[in-house]
Amino acid sequence: MVNLTKLRADLEESLPPVVARAKIGHYLGGLYKTETMAVYDSKGIGIKDPVRMEGGRVGYLKENLIEWFLSRVEAANATQSNS
Repeated sequence: MVNLTKLRADLEESLPPVVARAKIGHYLGGLYKTETMAVYDSKGIGIKDPVRMEGGRVGYLKENLIEWFLSRVEAANATQSNS
């Protein structure tokens, strides 16, 4: 099982204040692709309050990214332990 407290601390230390959607795979170890995040955002299940820039670029505030990612890790761990 993943230590969520340690994971949170590691993410808070390593992430910049805003993470570009185009770099999401880099910062989350390749677990998510730019295209996946675009789909999640369009469906309303992505990271809350995305930062939108001219030219169509999108980014995510560090705090919102961490909360979203940890909620997904937590849900996956709960499903795995119930199996």
